[in-house]
Amino acid sequence: LYIVQPLDVRNRPWYQDAAKRGKPGWSKVFPVVDDEILNINAYRPLYDRTNHKLLGVFSVHLNLEKISQFLQKLKIGKSGKVFIIERNGLLIANSIDQKPFLIQNMTQKNRKFQRLKPADSSNALISATGRYLTEKFGGNFKQIKTNTSLEFIKNGQRKFVEVLPFKDKFGLDWLIVVVVPESDFMEQINANNRNT
Repeated sequence: LYIVQPLDVRNRPWYQDAAKRGKPGWSKVFPVVDDEILNINAYRPLYDRTNHKLLGVFSVHLNLEKISQFLQKLKIGKSGKVFIIERNGLLIANSIDQKPFLIQNMTQKNRKFQRLKPADSSNALISATGRYLTEKFGGNFKQIKTNTSLEFIKNGQRKFVEVLPFKDKFGLDWLIVVVVPESDFMEQINANNRNT
């Protein structure tokens, strides 16, 4: 039997955000260190219809690891990758089998949770793309307002990048980044040229 100690949810950031904003929204992304996952809460404040007094907040806890699991199933060219970042440049999810954070000091009582940026990725393509985007935009990803097509050269090979803002009316504001090496496009053309 597992007994949950009394918890006053009114002290939770998502509850306070809902009470302050007075309308549905999203919490900030936060870690659940014990489960080693990133989460976000969707919330909606509930009011008494007669006096408009706050009765409570309905909230749904969403595990962001599910997004990475979905992205890992996508086939993006032969070796393309996709990742999602917040406007602050921190990873939400990616298409490789790597968590978007590190946990240090692995004793149960003393654990430090560190969110990663794409440049910190163990995948060379994601890491190079993250460094390129940080340099290109000076670390200020708020200036990306529309779908943006870019390209850069790494180790003599061209990479094509598409940055797609994803924003909703409840406050979610992320960037979806797709990167594909030029060689993925050129492989069949080069094979045809050799055959010709």
